Amino acid sequence: MEAEPGMDALGLVALALIIVAFGAILLLTAGRGSARLRKGAAALATRRGWQAALVEETGGKARKLRLSGPGWRAETRRYVQGETGTSVFATEFEAPGVPWPGHVVIGPTLDGAEAALAARLTGGAAAMSLLTAGEMGPLVPRPEATGFGGTVFSSSESVPLPDATRLHPLLAAWRRDHPAERQFPIVILGPGGLRLRLRCDLWSVGEMERFADLGLSLAEVLETAG
Repeated sequence: MEAEPGMDALGLVALALIIVAFGAILLLTAGRGSARLRKGAAALATRRGWQAALVEETGGKARKLRLSGPGWRAETRRYVQGETGTSVFATEFEAPGVPWPGHVVIGPTLDGAEAALAARLTGGAAAMSLLTAGEMGPLVPRPEATGFGGTVFSSSESVPLPDATRLHPLLAAWRRDHPAERQFPIVILGPGGLRLRLRCDLWSVGEMERFADLGLSLAEVLETAG
């Protein structure tokens, strides 16, 4: 038996109402999440004496949570990249006032396909470029650098390395609660200061506070070493 034309129209109207209602729920949920983040960031800023801000672009194409204090800043971000529509997630800490004589990168252990790629290319530059966002030139592996819990590269073999006995406990404490590979804290040292990078975003004020504290602890160790 064929459906009455009026029933088809009613079905389309019902479907449209369901879609509109679902969209409204998503917007309401996102709005409440943003309000919680702003409230939490404001409380953190008051408690720690930091600056905190949630930045959102119209349409949700980019979202950033920023923390900062004297001589440092931390930011987690999520955005859609150009025409590809690819979602990008990253979290970074920067302390420009903690320079290092040459570039040093401490990243996750390279194994499997990554190790094969690093072995085929000069100094593993392409593999480590993925970890450093391609911001520096060729890097050479430092296989003698043990105790960091990861792979160490530098801009030359003569670049001094930081003290693993002081850095590793800080990195290991983070890794115990963040075992995912994308949450591995990549340490980047150079004349421009200290950078700490995660290949993921952190949409929790508490997690961002802990990440900033990790960066500040690393900066303190490096300043003492200098």
